[in-house]
Amino acid sequence: MATRQSTRRQSQARQRASETAGLKDRVDALRQAAGMPQAEPRSLLDAALAELDAAVTALDSAHMPVEYGSEEDDSGQHASTSDRKLLHAIFQEVPVALFLLGKDGTVRRANLAAAELVGANPGYATGRAFVSLVEPSARAAVRSQLAAVGRTGESHTLACGLYGPNGLRQCQIAIRTVVVRGDDDRLLLAATPSVLEATAGRAENGAAGSSREVVSAMTRRLDTVTAVNRLLLENATSSEAQTLQRFARLLADTVATWVIVDTADLEGDPTKLRRHCTAGPDQEDSASRVQAVMAAEPAEDSAPAQVASSGISILLAHPEDEGVLGHTKTGVPLLLALGGACLLCVPITAGGVGYGALSLLRGAAAGTFGLADLGLAEHAAEQLARTIAVQRTMRQRTEAAEALQGSLLPRALKPIPGIEVAAAHLPPTLGREVGGDFYDIYPTPDGWGIAIGDVVGKGQDAASVTAAARHAIRVLAHGNADPAGVLCGANEIMLAEARRCRPPELARWRIAGSPRQCWPPRARAGQARRPRSGDRGRRRAARHLS
Repeated sequence: MATRQSTRRQSQARQRASETAGLKDRVDALRQAAGMPQAEPRSLLDAALAELDAAVTALDSAHMPVEYGSEEDDSGQHASTSDRKLLHAIFQEVPVALFLLGKDGTVRRANLAAAELVGANPGYATGRAFVSLVEPSARAAVRSQLAAVGRTGESHTLACGLYGPNGLRQCQIAIRTVVVRGDDDRLLLAATPSVLEATAGRAENGAAGSSREVVSAMTRRLDTVTAVNRLLLENATSSEAQTLQRFARLLADTVATWVIVDTADLEGDPTKLRRHCTAGPDQEDSASRVQAVMAAEPAEDSAPAQVASSGISILLAHPEDEGVLGHTKTGVPLLLALGGACLLCVPITAGGVGYGALSLLRGAAAGTFGLADLGLAEHAAEQLARTIAVQRTMRQRTEAAEALQGSLLPRALKPIPGIEVAAAHLPPTLGREVGGDFYDIYPTPDGWGIAIGDVVGKGQDAASVTAAARHAIRVLAHGNADPAGVLCGANEIMLAEARRCRPPELARWRIAGSPRQCWPPRARAGQARRPRSGDRGRRRAARHLS
């Protein structure tokens, strides 16, 4: 009896070995046929699925209990292990992209052809939702079909696009159930690119084509870096809002399909972001999409908010959470509303100061972002942050200069009875620095006086001297109607202040229009400069009007 059982087991092992050997030969033949120029993808797919069914049947029989008795000899165990290894190798090497899914739609297994189809390393798709590999417009349909096949057990075929770094690949997806004894049912997906896609893919897979593509991508990125740097330099003196809009427009034209810029609320909560601008493709519905994005403020759990608070970039080649960017007012995920298939979000930071977050989106046809794109986006965002810092510093100085300049010149000229007075002032500096020019009309005991003056230098130091001179003239003229006496008194006040605040050799004050006799006889060259002949016009301008 034992001898008969052993003979039967050896016969079954030889039969399984013969079947697996034949299966391996047929799979090799299919692989060779798939590489032929005139290969028919549909027939190859049907043949590959038939061979896969045979492999599943052989795998099930390998796990079945022994028909006679419960003991298994060493040769039987070795044959079963070898069969499993062989079937695993066949699954990996079959020339059709295969995905093995669980009931929840998560990829449990993906062979080498599937990894090549989505442009990723082997094992990349494992653990991800299969619909995250599908173009956004077809995800809902694919979800429904997966649920229907899992519920009814009936096979189904649909057309959709799978995308990766090289863009979108239109495929025929065949879905069927796989029953494994002692385990949950699985879904088997076989994806075959269309004839045109397959032909183009074979034409581009050569070494020369790959090298050209790499060089072309590097050249495009270098051109983008140059364009970004040039734009930021040219807009260093522009407004921050204008710079951000032009920056977003440039990246939307060169790197991404959509660009969203969120800035930190420095006046309120610095951790809270405000949506500043959005740029996208030149399409008819782009305006409505921009309005929807601008109306949705970044939520605290959104990717831009997380990036801005942590300072760490996020790259999602196949985002599974469609609400990663937030939702519109109507509840639609922004990622789907913009047709985004890939998301890249980087912080806008420089010198340890965060100014917001930069979000880049690509459609499925444009391909996924890579590490080189991440480096480019981080560089551009850092340069943008430095430009924002310079612009805000310049704006603060300009505002301070304008406020200081406004305090030096009269807001409105006082009306003088019987005389029509008008003034025009063109400062020698543009915005960021205050000049030393000033003029004023003031009342005197006998009527009215006009003062026109200039302080050597520019900036805040010159402005402080100008303010002191103007106010000194006003105070002295309140009780003295003589212009010469007023200027002499103002000069003495200025020199006394200079000696008190600065060393004599650093005090260089000049009061325009001061008569020659008002200067102290011991005034040294380092303290004050006597009026030149060209100052006579200014002296005549500071006269008394009665």
